[in-house]
Amino acid sequence: MEEIDEAFNWLVLILSILTAALMQYPQLYPFPFPHHLLHPEITIMRLLLLPLTILVIAWLSSHLTQRQKVKIVLKCFAWIFALFILVMDVVLILAAIVGTHYISFFVVPGWMLAIAVYLVVIRNRYRQIFPESRFLTSMKIQVPFCVILFLITELHIAIFLGPF
Repeated sequence: MEEIDEAFNWLVLILSILTAALMQYPQLYPFPFPHHLLHPEITIMRLLLLPLTILVIAWLSSHLTQRQKVKIVLKCFAWIFALFILVMDVVLILAAIVGTHYISFFVVPGWMLAIAVYLVVIRNRYRQIFPESRFLTSMKIQVPFCVILFLITELHIAIFLGPF
């Protein structure tokens, strides 16, 4: 197994532990909307478990597929999505510590840091493993890829943290 895949496996393990810990104490995460205060455990579960499930399915699919192009896209998707989940977990922890009114100071820099780590570190490692991949070498593909995943993540958060 490649080192980068082993690192991802560890990241998923860490994300699972963080998710389990965060779900144990949903009352620590006061959301700005009153309907979340009634059942914060359901909001936290929707916010954290759905992305983790999608992440596991994408990563397993990347190992099961025989098509190299699909494998590369799924691995990249899984990495950037995992980094976004990590940012979401860290923001929730920071919100519990400093309060929700400071969340906006953490979210955008966190997403940008996740995208930068993906583009500079993860993508470059995969380019060494798959040097013939047009998907990995083209910034014209990578930038929209990151933007689309960012928008999907933002939509997910807006759905579960916004008013119903």
